[in-house]
Amino acid sequence: GPEIRIRRPAPGDVLRSVQRRRPRQAGRGEEVDRRRERPLGVAQPGCEDREARLLELCTRCDACEAACVPKILLRLGPAYGRAEGTPGFFPESGACRLCPDLACAKACPTGALSAPARPADARMGLARLMPGRCLLASGTPCDECGQSCPKTVMAIRLGELGPRILEDRCTGCGLCVEACPATPKALRVVPVPAP
Repeated sequence: GPEIRIRRPAPGDVLRSVQRRRPRQAGRGEEVDRRRERPLGVAQPGCEDREARLLELCTRCDACEAACVPKILLRLGPAYGRAEGTPGFFPESGACRLCPDLACAKACPTGALSAPARPADARMGLARLMPGRCLLASGTPCDECGQSCPKTVMAIRLGELGPRILEDRCTGCGLCVEACPATPKALRVVPVPAP
């Protein structure tokens, strides 16, 4: 099915050690500049032809951001270079809820964002486990990631050695990352590998 990709940060996106800034909360219409020492990928919903389609067609109108029911979509700031002003979300601080109608993509007037037939077919990224941080993998009972994975997706299988992520089912929504009680988080969302 159609894939949704995560934009890999450009080399200039990396925070220079003396420029530490605390990320702002963003409301509708606010611009976000989330610079970090090790920036994670930014999930961009509905971008089936990688970043190129989004950059070519996005008018930066904010219709997707306004339509986002959980209000996780943000306008990317200058640290994201050519993608500045396009929509994105940071799974570690606000997961996509895979709304049944994918209102964000349907609100896009240019087709820069396009919705797959079913939200469960979205591909915004892939969850990755860091076993050394996982409570279950270290013997502490925990099933938060498995419980948080949408039942329409069911991309996480729990076992004695910890969770196993089924890559062919994972949407990259970040719900497992958001639910992970480990500090630091045992899960993160990474870009979908190029075909």
